[in-house]
Amino acid sequence: MLAVQKDYYDNIDNIVNFPGYNEPWNYKSTRMECLYNDKEVSKLNDVFVRHIQITNSYKRKKKAIRNLTMYQCSINIGLRGGDFCKLRWFTIYDKDWNIKDGEDFVPQKTTKKNNKGEIIKRKYVRLVYNDNFKGAIERWRQFLLENGEDIDIRNYVFQTSKNNSIKQKTWYDIVEEYRIEAGIQQKIGTHGLRKTFGRRYYMAADNKWDALIQLERIFRHGSPEITLVYICVTDQEIYDNIKKICVEEGHGDFGFVNYDGGDK
Repeated sequence: MLAVQKDYYDNIDNIVNFPGYNEPWNYKSTRMECLYNDKEVSKLNDVFVRHIQITNSYKRKKKAIRNLTMYQCSINIGLRGGDFCKLRWFTIYDKDWNIKDGEDFVPQKTTKKNNKGEIIKRKYVRLVYNDNFKGAIERWRQFLLENGEDIDIRNYVFQTSKNNSIKQKTWYDIVEEYRIEAGIQQKIGTHGLRKTFGRRYYMAADNKWDALIQLERIFRHGSPEITLVYICVTDQEIYDNIKKICVEEGHGDFGFVNYDGGDK
């Protein structure tokens, strides 16, 4: 039986920024919600881990570890599902297999073709790899090498048994199956993992306004209001944040500041 160390599963904390594009298939991304808190993130992570622990063949364990890696990476990079499923090793590693800090990347949405199928315009965005993303990817690579897998740097990172990239629909179905198993009520899908990245980015920030403006740029939204809805921020959470900044010590009896900057 294949031995997998427990620390393989535990890196699910911080996140980094990344822009993306519209879903290339028929599931409507706006219907997907996100994982609202660390408890839900951990509950879903535990289900991915459990599927590794209950498998008794190499083929199934390999698939289960791939799925866990995809989950941990997706909430740390914020890519849309179609692009995420088609990541290749050379996007993350250099030719000597040193992991990069980031990479210029062309999402499918930013590539435009003419009626002959020729590329007439493409727009690069910057992928940024944080420590959690790097750790999950490197553990996945080491697992493959330790089990005699041949890795070509041109290959897809997340492959099927036939060495094709995993399809977005397949990844969507896995996430939804495990989400139900975890007892999480709201639909997540692949797009909900991207929204989870954005929400965690926002909630972890000390300055929520700066984080919102950054996320608006990351997601290519038209306004901060759109981004707030996108990352599933509730009216109550907005109200609670307003209360935190409205009354501060050191601004007189009522905490107000007049037009010229002096205390009333």
